Amino acid sequence: MRKTDKETFETYFQGYQFIVVSHVIEHEWGGHFMALTEFLRTKTQRLLAVSLPFNYSRNRTPIARFYAGGRLSSEKYGNMLCSARRISLVSYTYDLIFAFYQCARLKQRRTVYVGADCLNTLIGIVLRQLGLIHLVVYYVIDYSPRRFSNGLLNLMYQWLCRFSGSHSDCIWALTGRMKRVYVAMGSCAARTLIVPTGVHPREMIPRVDTCYKRIVFIGHLVKGKGVEVVIRALPKVLAKVPNARLVVIGDGPERENLERLAGCLQVRSSVDFSGFLKEGKAAEILASCDIGVATYVHEPSCISYYADPVKPKEYMASGLPVVITPVPEVAHDIEVAGAGVVVPLEEAQIASAITDLLLIQSKLRAFQENARSMSRRFSWENIFSEAFVSSAYSCNLQK
Repeated sequence: MRKTDKETFETYFQGYQFIVVSHVIEHEWGGHFMALTEFLRTKTQRLLAVSLPFNYSRNRTPIARFYAGGRLSSEKYGNMLCSARRISLVSYTYDLIFAFYQCARLKQRRTVYVGADCLNTLIGIVLRQLGLIHLVVYYVIDYSPRRFSNGLLNLMYQWLCRFSGSHSDCIWALTGRMKRVYVAMGSCAARTLIVPTGVHPREMIPRVDTCYKRIVFIGHLVKGKGVEVVIRALPKVLAKVPNARLVVIGDGPERENLERLAGCLQVRSSVDFSGFLKEGKAAEILASCDIGVATYVHEPSCISYYADPVKPKEYMASGLPVVITPVPEVAHDIEVAGAGVVVPLEEAQIASAITDLLLIQSKLRAFQENARSMSRRFSWENIFSEAFVSSAYSCNLQK
């Protein structure tokens, strides 16, 4: 969508300040928000990044970080009582007010606002109406036609998605599926751009040889991630590969149930629950693993069908082939590239795919090389540079 190949981020956005507002699982837990914050921190003179934790996050305090000249200049914290944060409606309302206030304080017209999800984008739309924002980007990180089991909440969610999509200057959709949904809602197709999930280029971390064959799952431990199926498949894997070990990086409300399941199946000693880890530490562990698993459950409320999950790309950036279910769009691309195996969410199929890779070393090495090669196509730097230039072009932003 660029006018010329020579146009860059700086061509359009020299002198602009940026605001990014997003909900996060944990403040330091990678993902789209931190990747975008890091990209803009190195590209702009002024940046405000507001992270709003979910109700189930360990640290529920919202944080606004101000950057000047690439350096963190100040931080502001929400001061809501912990007891009040347990009430979802009160907590989310407070976070919206906190984010709105921090954004309104900047008072500079030449500001680009990026809201990650429909609720946070609403803040930018209001600020633009007040003359405080020049350009609003709606960054659609996830979507589900049945996001909430409560019918009224789901209607409100769908209305917010439609409103934010039709009133934003530009929409960033992770996948073609997601773009088609928003165009069907009435959003402008020319201003709805596909901006896939990226990864940071990762130097080859020397592999730490261990006596184990390590399978890794990384992510939030909630229902719908399928990790319980991997644990149920583990006895079949151990029957053929006795030194196999499952490493689970992440935390969440299902962790206790998963630990109990591993104990009931008598494989608890073969499963390591590492909890949440910072990106650098997680990368070290990934470098010592052999295979990554991404077992998404396809159900009406599943957001992975429309999204472009980070997890498979993190695995591939570390040179790990992916055993993945055919839910997200990227599963097809992984299979075509020979960077992994697509299997249904069934214990026997998952166990077979894992053991096949672990037992045939030549096949494993070929898949590992293909995975690393595929990951090079998804540099955050290139993805965000292209996204901003294409956004400026589609919105007729003056250079």
